[in-house]
Amino acid sequence: MLRIINIIGSIILFLWISFFAPILGGKYEFLFISAITVIILAVLILDKKAYKNAVDKKDLALCVFIIAVVIGIARAENPETAYKHFWYYVFPAPFLYFFGKITAMKGFSRPALKIICFIVFVVCLYGLWELTSKNSFIYRKYFNNPYLSLYKNHRIMSFHVHPAPFGTYLLAVFPLIYITVIMEKNSFFKNILRLLAAVVFICIILTFSRGVLLGLVLSLSIILFFTARARKLYLVLGFLFLLIIVSSAFMHLKDNVAFYRYSLKGIFDWYAYSRKLVRFTVLGSILNDHPFFGLGLGHYRVLFDYYLPQLANITDYDKKIADCMYVTILAETGLIGCAAFFIFIYSVIKNTLIKLKEALFNESRLILLGFFVGFVGIMCTFLTYDGLYWTAPCYLFWYYTGVLSSLNNNRI
Repeated sequence: MLRIINIIGSIILFLWISFFAPILGGKYEFLFISAITVIILAVLILDKKAYKNAVDKKDLALCVFIIAVVIGIARAENPETAYKHFWYYVFPAPFLYFFGKITAMKGFSRPALKIICFIVFVVCLYGLWELTSKNSFIYRKYFNNPYLSLYKNHRIMSFHVHPAPFGTYLLAVFPLIYITVIMEKNSFFKNILRLLAAVVFICIILTFSRGVLLGLVLSLSIILFFTARARKLYLVLGFLFLLIIVSSAFMHLKDNVAFYRYSLKGIFDWYAYSRKLVRFTVLGSILNDHPFFGLGLGHYRVLFDYYLPQLANITDYDKKIADCMYVTILAETGLIGCAAFFIFIYSVIKNTLIKLKEALFNESRLILLGFFVGFVGIMCTFLTYDGLYWTAPCYLFWYYTGVLSSLNNNRI
């Protein structure tokens, strides 16, 4: 019974993240949180040991982070903005974290992984159709997408509004597909899963996000290090580089301006990187004024003109961000909030690596590896944009921390 509840819960989460949450934004978030809360309570009622297994010491750092964020709201210049960001992106965090713990408490089942693979495949197919047919009927008829005019016909978005968060979503699930391929014994289904993996891989490339590209290289390096010989690692990474060149050349022939982002000139565009680095230089001033609890959520943008007056009149409001989630966390939650956040993440990564030192032969170890590599991919993309302020990356990030924490406590 518990296994069935966990499978259903996981499917509900991925359906919501894949199709609905990105385009609905904060709408109906309370209903979704209520649904996963009911599942959590059901498991706690049915399994007397679940509560004891779901709570441990490292959760304290997460509590400190949330408390620091709440204090930051009270001290923010615009509390309404800070509260809005809290409601959309931090309030769901403990629910998703403990939901991840609950769904992985008895291990993560292969049927759930296969259904997740199919869900992602459907999302990718729609994205490819949207890109090739140049028809974004969902955004034209039903939902407003402020980024449509910027990226339509050039970079793949699917249901996720913007290429960068879509790339993060794909990076998070690609390792799960990879390990599902390894675990599958039936040759027919194994080939189907290989096809799914190839489609997802191509869609990752077509996001034309340099942060996602970096995350892909790192993710493949880690997963191949644990599951393949060094020779195969070099072959796969070489194939990756070749595929990027070929796909970029094809898009360039189609007059797709996104090609520039993967060209050597685009990858080593120091001017573009210097514009980002300028946004980091104000951290000293921000922490001098707000050392312990930061500016408050969403306030890097609110106070952008004050701390960066030289960029105030030449930067669109939508681009008045740090363009790095870790800089944003430090600026908006202060030393206390940022320290708690990284202590929490460090404990999750440390415990996972300890677990992964064992030989990776059985199914549960491969599942742990898949979620860990997906988590690393998510964190890598946060280097290049404010990922926790986008619904799908935010939800996946907190859910994966819960899954990893639970799998780390299981005997594998």
